[in-house]
Order: sequence, then C-alpha cells, then structure tokens
Amino acid sequence: MNYLLIAISALFPAFLYLSFQILDKTDFLLEAASLILLTTIYVFGRTTLACTVKLGLVSLMVCKTHEFLEEVSEFKSLVNGNVVVDVFVGDVLALLGLALIAYGIHNMFRRQRRMAEIEPLTNTFNKRAIEQLSKKELDRSLRYLTDTSMILVDIDHFKKVNDEYGHQVGDRVLVLVAEHLRKQIRGYDLLARWGGDEFIILCPNTSPTEVEEVMTRLQKSIPLPIEAAPFDVTLSIGGTTVAPLAENQFERLFFQADKALYKVKNNGRNNRCHFHDLSYDI
Repeated sequence: MNYLLIAISALFPAFLYLSFQILDKTDFLLEAASLILLTTIYVFGRTTLACTVKLGLVSLMVCKTHEFLEEVSEFKSLVNGNVVVDVFVGDVLALLGLALIAYGIHNMFRRQRRMAEIEPLTNTFNKRAIEQLSKKELDRSLRYLTDTSMILVDIDHFKKVNDEYGHQVGDRVLVLVAEHLRKQIRGYDLLARWGGDEFIILCPNTSPTEVEEVMTRLQKSIPLPIEAAPFDVTLSIGGTTVAPLAENQFERLFFQADKALYKVKNNGRNNRCHFHDLSYDI
C-alpha cells in the first residue's frame, strides 16, 4: 500500500505529461517532483510524524496536484474556473500546510527535549535535567535574594526488596515512591531520581521552616498495592536550606542535605533531619 501511493503520485503526472499538452513543462515537472517527494515523506513517516505534520503534508500534496494540473492545457480552464477554489487551494491551503508542518515539528522537538530530561521508569527529572534546572532556580534566587532548600530521599532497605522480591517489585516500589513524593511536594518544587533508590527535590524560595513542613508530608506512610509483597516502604529524608551565594550553591546544598541524610540512615533510618539541626557545623 505504501509503495502504491508513491507509484500513483508518480504515474498520474506521467500519464498527464504523455497524454495532454503541457503549457510549461518545467513548472509541470517541478510540481510533479514535489508531489512525489511529499508523498514519499508522508508514506514513510506516517508512524512517526505528528498528526499536524501529516495534515500539513496532505495539504501541500493537494496544492502541488492543483499546480501541475494548471499546466495541462485541457485542465487549465477547469482548475482555474473558480477564483475562490483557486485562491483557497493555491494559497490558503499552501500556507496552512506549511504552518501545520512547522507547528508539528516544533512540538516534536519539544517532546524530544522533554523526553531527554525525564527518567522513564518514575517519570521524574533525571540527574542531568535537575542539575540544569537547579542552576536556573539558583540564579533566580541570587537575583531576588531568596533562600533555596534541597531534600534528599532514600528508600530504606531497597536492596533487600530487590533481593527478596525481585527487580519487578523493586521497580514498582520506585514508581509508587515517585508518585507519593510528587503528590506531597508543591507545584513549583523540582523532583528527580538522582540514581538507584535516591530522589532529590529542589525547593525554590523555601525557608527552613517551610522545607520542614514538606519533609513532614513526605514522611507519611506510602500505600503499597502490590500482591505477594507484604512489607512497608519507609523513607530516610535529609534536607537543608542555604541563602543565595554567588557560586557552587548546588554543590553546597547537596553536600549539606547528604550529611543530614547520612545522620538519618546512621540512626536507624525511617526518619528525617534538617542540616541545621545537626550538632556540628561543616
């Protein structure tokens, strides 16, 4: 079927060229070649192209057909008999087709860029994306002189879950934890899977008191609707808050949040700690 459409797009103008008088052979052949090219792109891109791009291609294919028919003397009076149709097919439809293709390509690039930022299992930002987005937020905090907080979340005994119940259950736990975290944080907080069973949350314009409230919500119990896996999922959470600095702010946030997380894990896990609550300064 695919090759049939391409063959038709090539045979139809060839039939016209051989059977009728062509007014301008150069224009006719150029428009016919354009139709074949557009048809080929449409046929082989049908499964991957966005609907708007496909509609745009169809619009241009109609335009090209109309244009090479204008060069056939026997059809010229027919295709040019209606000014409204001529303007619509020759001009409006061509502009619409180009606009649809441009819009569709823009959306495809935007989706690809978005997919490059997303960790596919948990549908959260990946490590590279959170570092880039954090830089933008930290630059903004420097301009407006606002505090920024960071939270690190670690799933307790996650290796044991994988070892005893398998990686399929482990993956399900990761998805459930990501959903839980997403529901508990605020709309402008940034959530990412940092790696393994660890998640990172950047909280722009957030004071120590406010981030404590976020951490408290994260500590809530996590529902686990997984058959044949009767265990509780608990989280170790470390957080910190820093005032705006000129440089290395992300590194400082991560260092402090990691220290707070280490204290929780070293003291039995399933708890939370803010770096400012530690009994020593680093």
